[in-house]
Amino acid sequence: MAPFFWSKSKSVEEMIENYMLSVDECIQSCSNGIEDYITNGCTDTFITLNKKTHQAESRADDIRREIEFKLYGKALLPESRGDLLGMLESIDNIPGAAEGSINIFYLERPEITEFVKKIIPDLLEVNLEAYSLIRKAVDAILNNPRETLYIDKEIDSRESKADTMQQDIVLSIFKSDLELAHKNQLKAIISSINRISDRCQDSADRMSIIAIKRRI
Repeated sequence: MAPFFWSKSKSVEEMIENYMLSVDECIQSCSNGIEDYITNGCTDTFITLNKKTHQAESRADDIRREIEFKLYGKALLPESRGDLLGMLESIDNIPGAAEGSINIFYLERPEITEFVKKIIPDLLEVNLEAYSLIRKAVDAILNNPRETLYIDKEIDSRESKADTMQQDIVLSIFKSDLELAHKNQLKAIISSINRISDRCQDSADRMSIIAIKRRI
């Protein structure tokens, strides 16, 4: 099958890559910042990483808007243009989720209990794996759409694993002797981290629909 119509535009491809690089930085800064917080608390390093997360998310937004303007000036079929814009809008929810996740730590300065500290890095890793697969899916949708469906299944597996981990963590939290307000705060934190893989699944599903529409 031939690549999608927009893949013939090198400038659009380059802008998409620049967009994804900003998303990469946002996700990585978020992960590094949360790990630093649970190890060291609200340090200058954490505050810097929180700021970098916000800046990368904002830069990704700016680049996405540039792509939108450029696409409307291209000789693309309306459906092709709409598919690409829809894909970018769904991906844009991922850095938004990362920004929201680290921002909870910055605003609330929660006390992370020891048993939760041990679990958060594993939950972050699964969510990062889901995002790394989104990276592969973006390349596939531009160059080899058939692969998108296989990647979607892998992302679904990571998202399911993250959901199971979330349930186990929340169960442990509410079985503990912590105050109810503290339990609810930790529950919200875990949920915010897991929102990254949820948004990855939504985006992967969107890309799979686009691939199927192209009659793979």
